Amino acid sequence: MIRQRAGLLETDDEATTRERVAGMVAEHVPDEADRRWIEPAMLSLLGVPGVVVETEQLFGAWRMFFERLAADVPVALVFEDLHWADSGMLDFIDYLLEWSRNQPIFILTMARPELLERRPTWGAGKRQFTSLYLEPLPEPAIRELLLGLVPGLPDAAARAIAARADGIPLYAVETVRMLVADGRLVEEGGAYRPSGDMGDLAVPESLTALIASRLDALEPDVRALAQDASVLGQRFTLTGLSAVSGLTGDELERRVDVLVRRDLFNREADPRSPELNQYGFVQSLIREVAYNTLARRDRKVRHLAAARFMEGMETDELAGALAGQYAAAHGNADNPEEQAALAAQAKLALKAAADRAAMLGASDQAYGFYAKALDMAGDSPDGAEIALRAGQTATAAAQYQEGERLLRESIERFTGAGLEAEAYRATAALASNLIEAVHFQEAIALLEPLVGEETDLASRPALIAAGGQLSRVLMLSLKTDRAIEVADRVLPAAEKADRPIELADLLVTKGTALGLIGRVREGIALIKAGRDMAEAEEATLVVLRALGNQAGSQEWFSVREALDASRQALTLGRRIGHDNFVLTALANAILGVISTGEWEWADGELAITQPEDFEGFDRLVVAVYWAHVRALRGEDRAGLIAEAEGFGTTEPLVQIEIDRAAGLDALADGRLELARARFGAAVATQRAFLETNMLYHVGVWLRDPRLVADDARDFAESGVHGHTAELQTLTLAAAQAGLAGQTDESLRLYRRALTGWQDEGLAFIHALTVIDMTSVLDPTLPEVADAIRVARETLVRLRAAPYVARLDALAGGTETAAGTTDPIAMAESEVTAS
Repeated sequence: MIRQRAGLLETDDEATTRERVAGMVAEHVPDEADRRWIEPAMLSLLGVPGVVVETEQLFGAWRMFFERLAADVPVALVFEDLHWADSGMLDFIDYLLEWSRNQPIFILTMARPELLERRPTWGAGKRQFTSLYLEPLPEPAIRELLLGLVPGLPDAAARAIAARADGIPLYAVETVRMLVADGRLVEEGGAYRPSGDMGDLAVPESLTALIASRLDALEPDVRALAQDASVLGQRFTLTGLSAVSGLTGDELERRVDVLVRRDLFNREADPRSPELNQYGFVQSLIREVAYNTLARRDRKVRHLAAARFMEGMETDELAGALAGQYAAAHGNADNPEEQAALAAQAKLALKAAADRAAMLGASDQAYGFYAKALDMAGDSPDGAEIALRAGQTATAAAQYQEGERLLRESIERFTGAGLEAEAYRATAALASNLIEAVHFQEAIALLEPLVGEETDLASRPALIAAGGQLSRVLMLSLKTDRAIEVADRVLPAAEKADRPIELADLLVTKGTALGLIGRVREGIALIKAGRDMAEAEEATLVVLRALGNQAGSQEWFSVREALDASRQALTLGRRIGHDNFVLTALANAILGVISTGEWEWADGELAITQPEDFEGFDRLVVAVYWAHVRALRGEDRAGLIAEAEGFGTTEPLVQIEIDRAAGLDALADGRLELARARFGAAVATQRAFLETNMLYHVGVWLRDPRLVADDARDFAESGVHGHTAELQTLTLAAAQAGLAGQTDESLRLYRRALTGWQDEGLAFIHALTVIDMTSVLDPTLPEVADAIRVARETLVRLRAAPYVARLDALAGGTETAAGTTDPIAMAESEVTAS
């Protein structure tokens, strides 16, 4: 598709490829920064040597090109014979369907049922997806097809062919081709007419037998050329066919012409096609049958000839095909010595193919190549490295159990060979696998003995990565003191060993851990330093971590700035198409817009992020944030809450998400004590802004002076500072004064707090603070009544029904006794009017 759009042939040289790709990108991508990002990704896709692009960015860059193209004209992408596609192609189509579903891009894929053996869920759960199964044609339709092809075909012959076809149109077409080859049909005016006796027509029993009979009818030398071509694949060049067959010049062209006339080969004549002047089998089944007629030894010889031809083409794009040729040659070898020699060649080719697949972001395909290479490696010394790469790509493909198995095998192989540093490297990779699978405690148990109290980390660079992973997983488990201690030991080693990416990642981890223990300013400074360093190194994943963690730490200084960081992370995550980071950034951003009152933004984001589109922990995250928004509006969320509660985790950061959602759920139903307990559980684990804020509001709504006093003291002792923290302190002090009967002081403090929340643009927090005020002061006071009016307008605009109901009950004097549940109701007319 890219070649055709750029006007390139597959045989064009590097200079031509670079020039035309640059022209294509310049034509369709107006933004220069986007062009600088997309162009190398296109060159990498086309196998241009020397082009290095971060794997994480490739799918995003290709996707962005199609989206920019779709901004000018509707785009249709048609994939034929998708059952032959490698897993990287399938992954990209899945990715495009997920990430570009709101763009005017139409994707049509055609495949035989074998595709569903590899991807049983192909298309499942995708919105705007339609599947069409082509059922076998009824016999009358087959006969109608035959009569359209061959007017005047005797009825007996038509019945015989239709009976054998079993509803498969290709069978009828191949039968006609067989009769043309026999001379019993001749072409005339775009159709065929009988020219011989059809009375003794013998129709083969199956489509495979029919094609085999057509091949058997060829002259032996022509049939041999079809067999040679079958080794090259569905499409091939004359140069490649010459390399496999040993034929050249006129004799090669003569035999090819015969196969074209017999409707076994076709030639690409479209001048727009990158495959111009290439040849191919008319049907993939013809190639399969031709290949299956080769003896094992003949297959081996031809596969080796094809491999040597591909090696001479000097392009990375054929890495997978080259690996397939050597692996097939090995599979057809018939003596141990030959098998051993071919296994070594196949192993090298499979590793190269796996490296290219991994570079293109096709992790599942890369894992498959590495796994085959590992089979070829046997007990050879490089088996440990291959197992390591296989485990890493299996992890990247979310095949965590298989990744763990291979990484443990790698560690065992390295250790057995006495390669300590390599074993450390594999252990760090295993820890990463366990962290991705949310098995934090297993990762800690693995890494603690490894990093231990090692004092000379700089001389062992492999341990720097392991130490970084240990610090990170300790922080994720909220073992912050230990996380900081490990980071402080590893940071100097990373600096001394000149490992800037590990250094940047460690700065982000340490900064986040410092924020969790109240050293927020220091933590933010370190996170920003790590982000700057990661940007200089073009380490996109570290930049994403930094933005996400910066948002979490910065909310005590400015919720708006934290929200900006989350949105930057969301944009960058979507640009490269990284689900995990996108979901984390989206979760942080939704928390921000809950406070600011930009709930329509959350509605739009959640509308394209459905829980059923995800699995495992990712599904939990989406379900939790759907539950957040629905609980805030008093809408049905029971199923979402039940799913979250049933996730079954002991990891504290995961439990915080669940507790927060459950707190909002209880609050929507007026269960104040339960809401207080769930928010309190979240705050006890980590003092983040939203759950802390909601905890303190519920304390005020319970009208318990001692509870509010305890909250104020607890917050003061927490050591949290920043503008948002100051407003939180003011709000609690105002509530204390109101509950103590100090009306004027309470009004003065509320006036300052409400102005602060308003200036920060935190509309929902402003409205909640008004509910606090109405809970502790006389709602008929002019200043309170004015605040109620403003807050009510905000809550009605947000469709926050439970909170409108609570405010109305307080303003109307119908609030029930402290600590009891109150009815949640909102006039239907007001909901409609809003």
